[in-house]
Amino acid sequence: MSDINELRNEMDAVTLEMINLLKTRTDIAKQIGEVKKITKLGTTTIYNKMKEGTFPKSYKVGNRTYWLKSDIIEWINSR
Repeated sequence: MSDINELRNEMDAVTLEMINLLKTRTDIAKQIGEVKKITKLGTTTIYNKMKEGTFPKSYKVGNRTYWLKSDIIEWINSR
């Protein structure tokens, strides 16, 4: 049980570090609603394209999913 608690604490620390990185980057992280507006794609299409490997990867932080704006802009420009 102690090992599980240690692992949870480590995962929490990593999650907090990721959140801080996302907040401090000049490359603003976008959630699905913003990504949909920028790309003019629906949620299902975005996730299908991710599965195909034809859309930028997302980053999970807690229960939220983010994309980096630069990745989205680069994807748009490459189309």
